Amino acid sequence: MISKLILDHYNDNHLFIDIASAYNETGSSGKFSVKKILESALHTYKIITCTIIKKPDFIYYSFTPTGFARTRDYFINLVLRLIGSKKIIFHFHAEFEEEKKYTLLDSFIFSKSHAICLNPEQSCRLQSATSILKQNIHLIPNRIIDPDKASQISIQSLISHRLSRPQKKLLFLSNLMKGKGAEIAIKAFFTLKKRHPDIGLIIAGKTLDHDYRSLLHKLCLSSPEYAKDVEFFGEANEEAKDYLYRNSSAFLFTSKLPETFGLVNLEALSYALPIFSLKTPASHYFIKNGVNGYIVSDENDLAEKLDTVISSSSRLERMMRASAEKSREFYKDIFFSEIDNALERL
Repeated sequence: MISKLILDHYNDNHLFIDIASAYNETGSSGKFSVKKILESALHTYKIITCTIIKKPDFIYYSFTPTGFARTRDYFINLVLRLIGSKKIIFHFHAEFEEEKKYTLLDSFIFSKSHAICLNPEQSCRLQSATSILKQNIHLIPNRIIDPDKASQISIQSLISHRLSRPQKKLLFLSNLMKGKGAEIAIKAFFTLKKRHPDIGLIIAGKTLDHDYRSLLHKLCLSSPEYAKDVEFFGEANEEAKDYLYRNSSAFLFTSKLPETFGLVNLEALSYALPIFSLKTPASHYFIKNGVNGYIVSDENDLAEKLDTVISSSSRLERMMRASAEKSREFYKDIFFSEIDNALERL
């Protein structure tokens, strides 16, 4: 989504490269295959040909630092350097493996480059993993909210609608795969259900790991008296997400993965939803603890914080309004201004 925003916004003489998003590699195994090798050879040919013919002012490269895509991106950028490409800005949406140290190859590819990363911790890791200089790393949190679209949401009527509902719903929205923490949301919900029998939980998102989905269903079977109010919604398109956000009272982000920046949190903010999240490298960006949500340590802490908020309509309303206000910090206009500043320094 972020790369598409950048592609749509900039029409100057530049080369935009985001193979992972273009070919929907998110959630893929990252293993080598003959098909991937052939596709990578084709990508390399197209990119090099375009670079030689177009002679772009700069190259924006969305770099994937894991799996097979990492090998492919290293190879493409090695060739780009060998043919004389100088102005390259890398955008890192994910993390290198822990403890990676830069090599001579990293120095050749990255030493004179600029990079965009999402949080201070990632910036430090990039310096040690790639040799990119600290002053050339631009800390730019993702900002995707369209102010025009946000202005069409009536926050007052949305909050009134939620507070008047007889059953308050908690929303978990994420790809269903190991590490995303849906089981944490369910366990916290079961604990909360003992104190708030009228509450419900929606588990929404595309199933990427069917074994994981089966584990979630088994977890629900262990407490059928509470699980009857757990709804497995399935994959949600834009229209469905709009419905889910509007009809939920709080958003749960319980991923145990080192998420660089969960974009669903920004969507939740734009719909005035308080966010309850495990600590991630970026959770402090969109949550002011105790104001528009909570950063929690585990399912017990999550249940406790949810109980504190759900028990008080006035507290819940204040948090909803605080989330709506917080969302203004993530308007895409601000994002483009920060990207512009980074590009000017190339």
